[in-house]
Amino acid sequence: MAQRKGRDAFTLVELLVMIAIIGVLVGLLFAGYWPDSRRDAKITMARSMLSSLEIALAEYRKDTGVYPPEVGPGNLDKCSETLYFYLSGSIVDSPKASYRTKFRQERTSAKPYMDFKRDYMGNHDGDEYYEAIDPWGSPWIYVRGMYPGEPSTSSGLGDPDDRRPFHRKNSYDLYSVGPDLKTGKKFIVSGDMYKHGASNEKGFYYQAGNDREDGLSTADARYSLDDIANF
Repeated sequence: MAQRKGRDAFTLVELLVMIAIIGVLVGLLFAGYWPDSRRDAKITMARSMLSSLEIALAEYRKDTGVYPPEVGPGNLDKCSETLYFYLSGSIVDSPKASYRTKFRQERTSAKPYMDFKRDYMGNHDGDEYYEAIDPWGSPWIYVRGMYPGEPSTSSGLGDPDDRRPFHRKNSYDLYSVGPDLKTGKKFIVSGDMYKHGASNEKGFYYQAGNDREDGLSTADARYSLDDIANF
């Protein structure tokens, strides 16, 4: 009886072989799945953040009559910075303590419209202003243009009508460049925009407002196919 039980039981070597085989099978099964699942999770997060930004922008417009500008006071020369600055209200943060204190003192009555998670705040250009960033670390591209009679900015970009939203002319275009970090005919890599000033032709604000090819059916439009947008 004892001998039969020994034959029926698995030996240590057999168990190790089975575990190794199971490990290989699991590895083959999920080798292509895990990267895609992480990508899909970030896309879902980006869409969720887009919805939150839209709600916050709608509330801002309800209170003020206009959407936040693309360029703000001081060094706010990028539309992703103004998104964070105006929607954060009186709880606006900064990597620099003196800036943070200054913001809090000046904006004590500014209503917060959105609570930004730390993962969705960046300071890539080092100007001590946070930008609103997507799950891939790229800035949100926000194109509002100017309202009739609104004072012009110091960006030096010419006729305000040239900076009207391309897709939603009467409100705003808002989008993430998506997993490939690129968009539009000009192969815009969003991270490079931080390296230039607003009036530079490679600058973030300039690109966001003037790359009208984005989303069109051109040979290079494939760089826009994975964008997460409100249009």
